[in-house]
Amino acid sequence: MTIWREPPVLTLIGLVGVMSLAACGTPRDQTVSLSPDYQETVRAFHQGLASLDVGLLEDAEILFARAAALSPDEPAIRANLALVHVGFGDDVAAEVELEMARSLAPDNSELAFLGGQLASFSARFEEAEVLFRETLVLDPGHRLGRFALAQQLERSDEADRWEEAQQLFASLLVDLPDNLTVLVEHLRIAARREDRAAATATLDRLMALGERWPPVAVTQLQAASGAVEAGDFAQVATRAQLARNVLVRLAEFRKDQTAVSVSAE
Repeated sequence: MTIWREPPVLTLIGLVGVMSLAACGTPRDQTVSLSPDYQETVRAFHQGLASLDVGLLEDAEILFARAAALSPDEPAIRANLALVHVGFGDDVAAEVELEMARSLAPDNSELAFLGGQLASFSARFEEAEVLFRETLVLDPGHRLGRFALAQQLERSDEADRWEEAQQLFASLLVDLPDNLTVLVEHLRIAARREDRAAATATLDRLMALGERWPPVAVTQLQAASGAVEAGDFAQVATRAQLARNVLVRLAEFRKDQTAVSVSAE
């Protein structure tokens, strides 16, 4: 799950204040005084991030709780406390912290996205879809949000939702034309929709990128191409999945995946 690395708003205000004073000609021997609470909030927040990074959840909880006690109105602190509770498997506590964070920053797309993640991880898929859509209202270019919404739509049995999922993957390919993760997902949904033109174009792009791939992956994509020509889209979907099973082991695929998804494989 995404760690909220954004420092507390307090930190940003403090830094801006220091820079403004310097720009206005504050004498070099005059130092800017930062309150002890301010300094302790920043210290606890960043130490909490470091602990969360390496999986020291108990330490992270103590540090973020300390930061929250000093600065209770900072949404970034609350968001990371929510992540700590997710790590502990305490979804109820995570939701409480996230709701508090969202009340403090209701127009923040990252918090809406985090809410969607929590809902999805708890199998509350309808709620997750609502929150991912809200993410995109707040930030239409949100790549993780587009990918996550497309994945939610793929779960459906409704053809119009598959079409929307394909459009979302296609929009990501405008931004990231060589992203393997998106290309494979676009191929799979094109096969599901029996969209010959999209499947062919996506396969062509994948094959152009496949010089250094394991031969078995190339073989599966070649078989998928033949299946498209034969109109056997069930076979296209099968071959696309088999190719993905090979490609997911590549560092290139995993790197591309982090550009659009928080999932780890």
